[in-house]
Amino acid sequence: MKRLAMPCFVILAAILLVTVSCEEYVIVTSPFTVSEDEGYRIPQGSVIYHLENGITEVYGPDNELILKAKDHKASQVATPNGWERATHVYRVPNGTRISTEGNMTKCYLGETIILTIINYQEDA
Repeated sequence: MKRLAMPCFVILAAILLVTVSCEEYVIVTSPFTVSEDEGYRIPQGSVIYHLENGITEVYGPDNELILKAKDHKASQVATPNGWERATHVYRVPNGTRISTEGNMTKCYLGETIILTIINYQEDA
């Protein structure tokens, strides 16, 4: 009886751990940055998805999920165009070329893509 109880506990603990980690959200309080600027640092080559449900997901260059954030919980930050949620503000190095086509924006430093933003939100 003891042998069966222990494996069940381990399996249950593993299931709970996965469930909890999948539901965690980060509260973003400063703009995303791919350089040494102040902000929420993400690696160069990351992809930011703004989903229709108000969630922002950031994937690293290795396609691993870095964070999920609820846009309505993100801090408001000042921009030249007024106040925006921090999940929708990005800091890139001087000399960055920005190209937008449809709902996708790519940021290039030289010939290297340093950040991609894909916006599925209609009113953002």
